[in-house]
Amino acid sequence: MPSATTTTAVATATTTATEVFVCEYCGEELTGDEVFEFGGVTMCLDCLDERTVVCECCGDRIWNEDDYGDSNINLCESCRDDSYTRCSHCDTLIHNDD
Repeated sequence: MPSATTTTAVATATTTATEVFVCEYCGEELTGDEVFEFGGVTMCLDCLDERTVVCECCGDRIWNEDDYGDSNINLCESCRDDSYTRCSHCDTLIHNDD
């Protein structure tokens, strides 16, 4: 177990050196709580919000192109397969409990 002196020195060194990240989409420089990583991609909050959605069934974040919902609901493929079907006549998304 490190001594209190060692822990203090490490904590001070960590907080004084601010690591800068760059959003892989827009190029904005980011630090601290401005940095978001999703799917192995470092990005800013704006780009995260523009390129991903949260499945309204399970709460998992997914890429926009992996959204299997419709204009009313965002769904990951698993939740769509487990809980929804589509009308064979009009293609409307219908919850299995309806």
